[in-house]
Amino acid sequence: GAALGEQARAEAERDAAQAERQALAVRADAGDFAARQAADLEHRTAVQGQRERALEASVAAKDAQIEALSRDAERAEGQIGALAKTVRDAESKAVRVRELEELAADLRSSLRVVQEESAARGKESVVLRSRVELVGEEARAAKEEARSRTNVLEA
Repeated sequence: GAALGEQARAEAERDAAQAERQALAVRADAGDFAARQAADLEHRTAVQGQRERALEASVAAKDAQIEALSRDAERAEGQIGALAKTVRDAESKAVRVRELEELAADLRSSLRVVQEESAARGKESVVLRSRVELVGEEARAAKEEARSRTNVLEA
């Protein structure tokens, strides 16, 4: 009976040692699994962090781009306003140029009329001068005739 007890105890110790080895192996496997899970989680967290930082950088770049476009739009609006004023000024000057061209045409027309009238007066003046000279000559001739009659009468 003692040998049987001894054998049972030895088997129990072997079973206990084997159970302990299996428990250690299970614990080691669980530890490896947990370590792999933790490393995987760490990696996914790092990748997610990189994605979030990249997204934040992208959003910041888009915000900067929007601000730059907004400034460009404001500058363009200012230039449009200045160009519109320039166009209005040019249109106003074009109207003034047309008015001056019309005035110049009217003045040229008036000048032609005055020149024609002046030429007509010049012709009248020539005719009048000719008449005055004729009348003067007639007057001298009459005076001469009167003088000769007077001389004839006196003699």
